[in-house]
Amino acid sequence: MIRYKCAHCGVELETDDLLSGKQEPCPDCGKVNVVPLSKHDLAKQKTEQKAKQKEKLQQERLREEAEQRKQALDAQHAAEERGRLAKEEQLGMTSTEEALGIIAGIYIILGVLGAVILIGVAAHYEQPLYGLGALMVLATSVLWAVLFFAAQCVLQYLRRITNVIEGGK
Repeated sequence: MIRYKCAHCGVELETDDLLSGKQEPCPDCGKVNVVPLSKHDLAKQKTEQKAKQKEKLQQERLREEAEQRKQALDAQHAAEERGRLAKEEQLGMTSTEEALGIIAGIYIILGVLGAVILIGVAAHYEQPLYGLGALMVLATSVLWAVLFFAAQCVLQYLRRITNVIEGGK
C-alpha cells in the first residue's frame, strides 16, 4: 500500500501499489492527484536512471576518444605535410616546378634537333625556305621554353611569398 497526502486538501490517502504513478481522485475534495511511486517502482526508476547515466557517460567517453584519435591523425597529417614541405624547401623546388623545368628543357632539345634537321635538309636540297623553317622551329621552341621557365619562376616566387606570410623563411 502507498500512503500519501492529497495535494489539494491535505487528507491522508492510501491506495494499492498497482496505482503507483497513476492518477486517482481524492475521495474528500474530488480533485485528481498523482499517486507517488511505490518503493519497488522508485528502485526500478533509480536503476533505469543509473543505466541511462552510465550509457551517457560511455557515449561521451567514446566521443572524446574519437575526437582524440581525430586530433592525433590531424597532427600526424600536419607533421607529414610539414616534412614534405621542408624536404621540398631543401631541394629548392616542388615537383611542379621540376616538371616545368624538364618540359622547358625538352622543348629546347626538340627545337634544336628540329632546326638542325631542317638546316641539313636545306643544305642538301639547296632550299633556303627550309632554313627559314628551321629558324621558326627553333624560335618557337625557345619561346615555349621561356614560357615554362617563366612559369617555374612565378611558382617559386609565390611559394616564397607564402612562406613569408605564414611566418617561414
